[in-house]
Amino acid sequence: HHRTYNFATHDDDYERGPNHLPIIPVFSLCKGGDPADENAWCRTEAEMPVAREQDLGEVDDLLRHRLASLPIENATWQVAALTFPKPIADGERPYFARVTLAVDKDNEMIVGFCMNGPHVQIATQFASALAEGGEKAGFLPSAIEVMSPSAFDSIHPLFVDSEAEVHRRTRLSAWAGAAAAMQKMPGLEFG
Repeated sequence: HHRTYNFATHDDDYERGPNHLPIIPVFSLCKGGDPADENAWCRTEAEMPVAREQDLGEVDDLLRHRLASLPIENATWQVAALTFPKPIADGERPYFARVTLAVDKDNEMIVGFCMNGPHVQIATQFASALAEGGEKAGFLPSAIEVMSPSAFDSIHPLFVDSEAEVHRRTRLSAWAGAAAAMQKMPGLEFG
């Protein structure tokens, strides 16, 4: 299924440009910069391009059941993904795995972790991280914060008929803190 994000009808905290589209940060490597040096990246801001269709996939019934069976409690989790920096050799062609983290906003603890190869669809990645975190914690949060339209479009439909709310945010500071701490772990060699 193809889904697009409708910025006029969803909760987010983005500033708007002249075309009423969100202003988003755009990062590019400064001329002559070292990609490994975080200070070598230039930040500009631009209006988000018009939404394009993207195949997010479907969450299977078993994963939906895992999520639906968990109670909702008063908490806020932030969910986003990053690319694992080391290629994984699997068959003929290596790939860079996507790591999806669900992080408790109050304490920056990683509550859900999901690492997937290139054939796992986006919706399944986000739902799996939430299900893992929920099963470990014994509940799902009443608020889920995401940044990307694909994360919102993947997670929001799963919680339409529940007490949990999904919100778009320009920053996920707890998630960023947890991801940065994870990247410093020995053996991971991020950046």
